[in-house]
Amino acid sequence: GCRGLFFEARKAQQMKALRGSEVIDVGDPQVGRQQNGNDRIRCPLDTTPLVRLVDPKQSHIYLESCPVCQGMFFDAGEFADWKKETLLD
Repeated sequence: GCRGLFFEARKAQQMKALRGSEVIDVGDPQVGRQQNGNDRIRCPLDTTPLVRLVDPKQSHIYLESCPVCQGMFFDAGEFADWKKETLLD
């Protein structure tokens, strides 16, 4: 119900490179920002607790990653934001 996106290992980078792929991120970014306080997210593939990471190029984006399968979770709106890296970032 949160409209977040989960990508299996390395799929997020592949999707980032695809032109127009941001259209899959249909969630409300405000709802996604509210989820930043939720630190109890489990991997949908193996139920391992996800580890919160800060994107080194875009420090306002908090990603969650699975230490076992290397999958990545983006809250609503985060994937579209992550894809639009700008000079200000």
